[in-house]
Amino acid sequence: MVEIISEDLDTILAQTHLNDLVEDFKKLHETKEYHDTIISVGEEPSAEKISAHSVIFCTRSSCFHSVLSDKWAERKDGYFVLSKPNISALTFKLSLNFCIVEMWICKTKKVNNLGASSCYG
Repeated sequence: MVEIISEDLDTILAQTHLNDLVEDFKKLHETKEYHDTIISVGEEPSAEKISAHSVIFCTRSSCFHSVLSDKWAERKDGYFVLSKPNISALTFKLSLNFCIVEMWICKTKKVNNLGASSCYG
């Protein structure tokens, strides 16, 4: 009985910490505080510059880990600078949101034993 309560408490604590972490990442992304990456997306007249955090990109995506490496990345005024005119701003923002927030939410749901399928439908 004590072991079951302990496992439930561990699950609740893990859920709470993951929820807090998701909220912290969302806040960091929304405020753009401490960003070090500027990505130009889309073509004129709807082109946009999107601010991001390389450490989050590199941690969450092996593709960005490669793109932001010293071999590939351009730096200007202390920022990583990327240009992706073939990707619309909306598409990139949705991808960025998934990379930063949605993947964490899916992991949080898995802690609640809901399974990955509940993240996508």
